[in-house]
Amino acid sequence: MVKTSTLLSLLTGLVLGAFSSAVHARVPSNLQVLDKGYMHISLEWTDNSSFGDHQVIQRKKAGESSFQAHVRLPNNASYYRDLGLESNTTYT
Repeated sequence: MVKTSTLLSLLTGLVLGAFSSAVHARVPSNLQVLDKGYMHISLEWTDNSSFGDHQVIQRKKAGESSFQAHVRLPNNASYYRDLGLESNTTYT
């Protein structure tokens, strides 16, 4: 099982950011954890952007100084299942 102190740490540990060539991109909202288990998590959100070409999910492990881009999703994506989490690891 992935170690997390609260559901909130899962939500903030896998940060969802919308990236596009537009200056004022609208970021996703209503981020929810649909399922979590041994080395996986399923996320769903509301895509608020009507422009742009992709979204990026970023994450970092506890103790690391910066978030790293984890996966690039197509624009209008609203779901991601991450199967690459390390067991006994806290993501913050």
